[in-house]
Amino acid sequence: MNKRKNISNWQATLEEWGMQGLVNNIPLILVVMGFFILNIFVVHYTENTIRDLNKKSVELKQLRWNYIDQKSKLMSMTKESELAKHAVQQGLDVLTSPPSKIELTVENKTN
Repeated sequence: MNKRKNISNWQATLEEWGMQGLVNNIPLILVVMGFFILNIFVVHYTENTIRDLNKKSVELKQLRWNYIDQKSKLMSMTKESELAKHAVQQGLDVLTSPPSKIELTVENKTN
């Protein structure tokens, strides 16, 4: 019987201290809950930022590939042989001799 009395006293003391401790520590509990909510927010924000960075990285790679492709096409179009093909299509003759310098002599007219 003595054991049961000790157990019931112990449970009553725990319930009393538990409720009183809970009421006394409400500000601490709210601060801890605030930190948990802040942690959840930071984790979601970080995951969204990483997701956006991955999307931007893929987009950057595609733009870089496009740039390299356009640059190589431009370089191939500016070759002399390609320019000659386009000149013939437009009805222009390709030079067979090197260009020559035209010199003009200007006569001074004095009155």
